[in-house]
Amino acid sequence: MSTVDDNKETSDPASKPRPVSITVLAWFLIIGGVLFLLMKPLTWSEFAFERNLWNTFSKGASLVCGIGLLGMRRWAVVLYFGLFTLNCVLIYTWPPNKLVLEQYSRPGPVVLMMIIPAIVAAITLPRWNEMRW
Repeated sequence: MSTVDDNKETSDPASKPRPVSITVLAWFLIIGGVLFLLMKPLTWSEFAFERNLWNTFSKGASLVCGIGLLGMRRWAVVLYFGLFTLNCVLIYTWPPNKLVLEQYSRPGPVVLMMIIPAIVAAITLPRWNEMRW
């Protein structure tokens, strides 16, 4: 015999298992963020201080996105796309050097730059209702 509490538990998004695709995406973000942060001291001298601070913050936030996705959190998706948008704006308004600006002004790199967020959207947005804030 089923009770109201039993029905509540099965309809709770937190009771559903996390999809493998979100788990893999989350771990890519976590591992990528950790590796970047571990390697940052090696590249610190190649960028201006402010750029280094931004890159460190951005990759740290990417790491946080991965942790949030492991918890099936909507804020992690919002943070990811907010960071992506801000990083795109900064590439063109505050490029680290002229070569980067020239590279990201060509159609090929721009298309490649959009592939990863498209994959993230394809993985996360269909699961939006299964996530909680």
